Amino acid sequence: MNTDSLLPILQAAPFFQPMALAHLRRIADLAQEMTFEKGHFLLVNGKPANQFFLVLEGKVAIEIASADLGPVSIQSLRRD
Repeated sequence: MNTDSLLPILQAAPFFQPMALAHLRRIADLAQEMTFEKGHFLLVNGKPANQFFLVLEGKVAIEIASADLGPVSIQSLRRD
């Protein structure tokens, strides 16, 4: 995905709406399109969170580990 095709997507996302066009262009220039397999962990508790993800398609869930229950989903997001 190139800068010109990503820019309208960023502009439509509420998180990015207050940002100046120059900043959105910079984010779009640095963005990388990535695909992950089902079950892949994007972030893990206790590890550095030095990236952010804009989900364009698929499902992502926030989970916590429970000694009694195993992984517990706190919230999920689905984009089709």
